[in-house]
Amino acid sequence: DCYVSCSAKTITGGTTTVVNAKEHYNGSAYPACTYNVNCKPKYGASGDGTSNPACAECEDWQYSAGGNNACAECENGPDNSHYTGPATSNDCPWECDEGYNETTDGKCGAFCTAGVTHIHLGTGLKIPLYASKRTTPSINVRHNGAICYADLIEGESTGLHVKYNGKTYHAAE
Repeated sequence: DCYVSCSAKTITGGTTTVVNAKEHYNGSAYPACTYNVNCKPKYGASGDGTSNPACAECEDWQYSAGGNNACAECENGPDNSHYTGPATSNDCPWECDEGYNETTDGKCGAFCTAGVTHIHLGTGLKIPLYASKRTTPSINVRHNGAICYADLIEGESTGLHVKYNGKTYHAAE
């Protein structure tokens, strides 16, 4: 239903006829019109500069600034994470996989598997417990014969404070 004029092209290997004010080609070597795309952010271009360009939404694990850029693969998520939606740059949204928690250093640490995953304080604060030690010092909790670890960060904060070797640490949420 929509026709766009092409610039003058040399037609070889065929003939054209005009029907209802539209030119129809019969042959094998028609020089096709070419078009460029301008996609929205989070959409990738394909076929730019061809006769059939298109824009398609990027997958959850991809990003595109839009324009004539194709979708590119996200690379900012840490191990044991998955992407949660397309993005406009390689700062793609992600979250930790099941059984893992985002740590203070932006990674995904495995929860303790000894039957307890958090220390719950009466203030509502929940301190995650990990299967392996991530900071020195750390809080060590023995449960069901296994040891679970909570990260400690130097400095004061609301919540749980620990004094160790003359320094104050707080439990990482």
